[in-house]
Amino acid sequence: MGVMSENLVSISDFASSRQQDRGTVAAWIRKHPEVDEGCTMVGKDKCIDINSAAYRMLDKQYPLPLPVEVVVDHESRDKLLEAQDKLLQAQELITELYKQIGEKDKLIAQNESAQLLLEDKTKQLEEEKEAHRKDVEKADEKAEEDKALYTHEWLRANEAEKKIKDLEQKMADMELRAQEKDKELEEKVTIERSLREEKLRMEQAGFFKRIFKKW
Repeated sequence: MGVMSENLVSISDFASSRQQDRGTVAAWIRKHPEVDEGCTMVGKDKCIDINSAAYRMLDKQYPLPLPVEVVVDHESRDKLLEAQDKLLQAQELITELYKQIGEKDKLIAQNESAQLLLEDKTKQLEEEKEAHRKDVEKADEKAEEDKALYTHEWLRANEAEKKIKDLEQKMADMELRAQEKDKELEEKVTIERSLREEKLRMEQAGFFKRIFKKW
């Protein structure tokens, strides 16, 4: 087990400085024995001497990334700022449009709800109207039936009334005839009574009285 010196660098640090994955670098080293032989284990870390040929081969395979030169492009920056400002304005406009769309969607939903409610109310009114129409039809049919029944009963009552009147007339006629017969009978009785009284007086009167009718 070696001791870390200032000339040694761990494979982990090397891979990190090259912006590479440690496992990728370690795998490449294993495939190249000439490089692997130049490595030394320091503790649990695999290290390589920066002054060795193995390091130069590894450095060639994974060179340091070139530094990025920052060039300030004022024109591009101004255009970028202007574009960002326009983008911000566009985002605000989009937000406002979304807000308006949301309000319109809300109004549309309210209108649709009102339309559905109106359609439901219209359907309910149509159903009530149809039910009322059927009730009216039934009432008309019942009225016609009652009218026919009333007419029939009226005719029967009319006939019965006519029969009663005829019967009353017959009874009146019979009573009149009975009164006439009673009168005739009474007259006969009166005449017979007078005759009997006259006969009785004649029987009780004398001969001359009967001749001269003085009794």
